Amino acid sequence: MVDRGLAIVTTLVPHIGYDASAAIAHEAGETGQTVKEVALVRTDLSSDELDEILDPSRMTGQGRQPTPSS
Repeated sequence: MVDRGLAIVTTLVPHIGYDASAAIAHEAGETGQTVKEVALVRTDLSSDELDEILDPSRMTGQGRQPTPSS
């Protein structure tokens, strides 16, 4: 289940830093909350911003369009 997966927290690192991201992952793992639920409380990021940041396609590259070659 993607919304319960802790690996997705890595997409937060560029936005809030490693330590804050690790703390969110730890709390989510301990409490059973989602990364988004914890991040909403611990950061200033909005729900919409978190939806975009935590989109799994950002981790897999599926959200990127290939650049056409000349």
